[in-house]
Amino acid sequence: MFYSNSFLIADPYSAYVLETAGPFWAYKHIDSFYAISNVLTLGTDFDQIHPDAQAFAYQKSWMKEGVPFDFQRAFSEPIMTFLGKGLSRKHQCELQAPALDSQKFSIQDAFGILRSHRIKENFEPCQGDMGNICLHAQGLLTPSQTTGSMVVELRGKANSSVWLTGSSAPCLSVFKPFYFGTNILNDDVFPQASKRMDHSYWWQWEKIHRKALNDYRALHAKIQLFQQENENSWLEEDQILSQSMEMKKREELSQNAVDACLRLVKALEQQKGKRKFNIRSFAYFLYWKWQNRVMKHEGN
Repeated sequence: MFYSNSFLIADPYSAYVLETAGPFWAYKHIDSFYAISNVLTLGTDFDQIHPDAQAFAYQKSWMKEGVPFDFQRAFSEPIMTFLGKGLSRKHQCELQAPALDSQKFSIQDAFGILRSHRIKENFEPCQGDMGNICLHAQGLLTPSQTTGSMVVELRGKANSSVWLTGSSAPCLSVFKPFYFGTNILNDDVFPQASKRMDHSYWWQWEKIHRKALNDYRALHAKIQLFQQENENSWLEEDQILSQSMEMKKREELSQNAVDACLRLVKALEQQKGKRKFNIRSFAYFLYWKWQNRVMKHEGN
């Protein structure tokens, strides 16, 4: 599952998509909504390309000379692209984006896209596959998991904000505001997570994620209510602080958000869930039982 990668590079005034294939690359300037999902997306519409990329692709017979050079077609690996289902995730992102000329795309819209699943009603993690934006690992055909999510609001003449979950499965996580120049993301508040369960924020929240494997809908409902109440409150405060020069208040907002989430972890740990089985979920539970054993073995 090795692959080269794509990047969205932006400041408050301009944005670019850069895509790589080994030492080769292509990029273009973008001025509207754009999505990348572990798949090459630039075809013939790049602004600039590595000077040797075309000659290399012609030498390998990946492209025929005399036709417009297609970076995506030349450097994509068909089987891995199909199994990874990145184009499906990209398409879902684009379907959920509001009208591009409305200029109404919000932080909440970004949160919602990152939390989305293809099954809209009565979703269960065992129904997930690689085509989901919020990705739940479940075995051989879906070995990957969304382990952390980020949304950034870049402001030209005000303080930018960085919204991080710091935990896996954004549908079961909470976005918290952080700021450049503050010192909240330090080893005391966010120690680096190890391979086994420890006291890091990621592992504290992972206990809830793995508990939700038994009773997703009940825990998701409680977390979703917390998301709606607290994220909206933090967003309102963030808008006010974006115009403020008081670094201390931004640090307090970040710290209060982290503390509130850790209190939720403690409360959810005390609740009992109901394990629900069917043929598909049974395989899912076996997969995660194995993951827990591997985690303990690696920790020892």
